[in-house]
Amino acid sequence: MKIRLKLKFVFFLLVGLGANLFAQDPQLTQFYAAPVYLNPAFAGATPCWRLGATHRNQWFLSDRAYATYMVSADKNIRRIGAGLGGYILHDTPGAGGYNTFEFAIAFAKQIKIRQDLQLRIGIQPSYHLKYLSAANYIYGTQLTNLNGFVGGPADAPQVASYNFFDLSTGGLLYSRSFWIGLGIHHVLRNPFITPYTLQYVPMKISLHGGKKFELNDDAGSTLTPAFQLKNQGTALQLDLGAYWERNHLVLGAWYRGIPFITGKGLNSDALAFLIGYKKYDFKLCYSYDLPLSRMIYSYGTHEISLIFEFCKPGKEKPPRNIQQLPCPVF
Repeated sequence: MKIRLKLKFVFFLLVGLGANLFAQDPQLTQFYAAPVYLNPAFAGATPCWRLGATHRNQWFLSDRAYATYMVSADKNIRRIGAGLGGYILHDTPGAGGYNTFEFAIAFAKQIKIRQDLQLRIGIQPSYHLKYLSAANYIYGTQLTNLNGFVGGPADAPQVASYNFFDLSTGGLLYSRSFWIGLGIHHVLRNPFITPYTLQYVPMKISLHGGKKFELNDDAGSTLTPAFQLKNQGTALQLDLGAYWERNHLVLGAWYRGIPFITGKGLNSDALAFLIGYKKYDFKLCYSYDLPLSRMIYSYGTHEISLIFEFCKPGKEKPPRNIQQLPCPVF
């Protein structure tokens, strides 16, 4: 009987943790490799087509390991000065059974402020499915004091799920050398219900930007400092980093966290290093997150992204009059 009561308490605790997880969005280290996920204003900010795929394996040796899979696509629509895009995302833990599915479509309109300054405004409706499957847990009805685990039916709910439609918006101001953007997600603040709690999906706000510097060497190298300040619910996160590019090689480093501030979310305090390869329309990048805080036993996070940018062969050429974004591709 004591075992049953203890395990029921553990289940209630897990559901409570699942409710908190419902309220947090998956994050990426290479967030510029999935620009439509970062900010819907990025949709179509490319000469023709852009296809991307990202896989993130977070805390991979921890019992709280997460795997995130995403595919995205967007296209510039020159005749109306706009862009269209979207993404599909699946986020799942290694053992807990908690899953997130997202499907989103983004539309962005470009406004020319002056010859070297552009403004993009984006909107993104989305569908979300979140559920916590309890099938992998062991309950008191499946244990005895004499024999331990004996199987049989569980006496707790097997699935806590919720689905909803949501809306995001964003803006992006950029020139040939700098950019600054603001993404606002979960504008509708949908309520979600688990078997034991009622909560609201908190709004996520992301401020991001940077500046590209030409290094004036023979190889045409560039240095691009960048930042992202993100807030969702009680989680506050700052990413500071820089990219160095030379020919086909991209090297980058990021610091994630806010010095002297603690207790602001699970994803703070880490160093991230990335290496990428670019050649024509093909781009490949790998990054590793080195945890600096309590998750150091997890041996960090691996992430890989693949991007193709192309136009229709023989039918469409990259337009010369489209001002290219100076932000990194990863």
